[in-house]
Amino acid sequence: MTTGNKTIELIEKARQMRETSSGPEVAAFVAKTVHSGPKAVDKNGVIYSAHPRRVSLIVDAFFASEPSELHSPAVQAAWLHDVVEDSLEHFGEQVTLEHLGLMGFGSDILETVDLLTKKENYIEAEYLDKIAKHQIARIVKFADLIDNSSPLRRRGLGSGLRGRYSRYWQRLVVEDTFFNHR
Repeated sequence: MTTGNKTIELIEKARQMRETSSGPEVAAFVAKTVHSGPKAVDKNGVIYSAHPRRVSLIVDAFFASEPSELHSPAVQAAWLHDVVEDSLEHFGEQVTLEHLGLMGFGSDILETVDLLTKKENYIEAEYLDKIAKHQIARIVKFADLIDNSSPLRRRGLGSGLRGRYSRYWQRLVVEDTFFNHR
């Protein structure tokens, strides 16, 4: 796969930003850039970059009362959690994990984004099991589920997505006793 001009520019800008910006700021820039195209809207017609922003705010709040070395990687992964999966449609070019690595994101963030990215023909139970076993991915997916299940967003979702999110809640939050893993 060749790297397109927009992706090359994005990599260069992200690398330059690292000189003066924090990891979460760079992740926010990347997500906002990737999720800014004309097709980057959610089921309710809202600009898609609002979703990773809300997810990152939920993750940030999760760590508000208890400092942790997981805080920054989790916020970065929250911003980036849909970049690989949706970049081709939203950005017009495929942004890969390798590209994110070239932007300076660490292996912990790349691993988390990889786990959260649904691959072609993914098997839901395996996908959820892998997330459940990974501390940062579990936190980001929990925040993603909170945002995706919000009454404000649910109105635009079909019954298939509502059912899938319900199964995700059941597996990752109810069955896995999410809060006991912290």
